[in-house]
This record gives sequence, structure tokens and C-alpha cells, in this order.
Amino acid sequence: MELKQEFVEVIARIKSDGSVRPLSLIYQGRPFEIDKLKYITPRAASKAGGTGVRYSIVVSGRDCFLYEDEGRWWVERKVQ
Repeated sequence: MELKQEFVEVIARIKSDGSVRPLSLIYQGRPFEIDKLKYITPRAASKAGGTGVRYSIVVSGRDCFLYEDEGRWWVERKVQ
């Protein structure tokens, strides 16, 4: 199974200290609320390629990763 970057829109809160907290995302035209932010870490996406900050999140009860690199947001999408 191959993974590719799928760029998404993100609504985020940016605090006065510069920290960013994503609140929701739009994936393939559908809005999804981020139920929980588990942790944030600088990291590369080894399977899909790319670098930046990795947000471990829960969306609709499922764990997934959201990446941000220089203001662009993306998730990993399975390609068959």
C-alpha cells in the first residue's frame, strides 16, 4: 500500500505565543471536527514524503496524523 500527500484546508487557533492548534479540517470537500489533539512533534512523513510538524489527532473516533509544512496542511491518503 502506497501513501500520498492529500492537501486539506484547516481551521486553526493561533495563540499569542505563536502556538497553533488545528480545530477542524476539510478533506475531499467534507468538513471534519478534530475531536482530540494528542501530541505535536516536528517530524518527516516517512511513508508519504514531506517534512514539517506532525499533529497526532482523533477525527470521528479514528487516530490519524495531520501535517503542516510552511503553512500548507496535508494528511496521508492510501493509494492502490
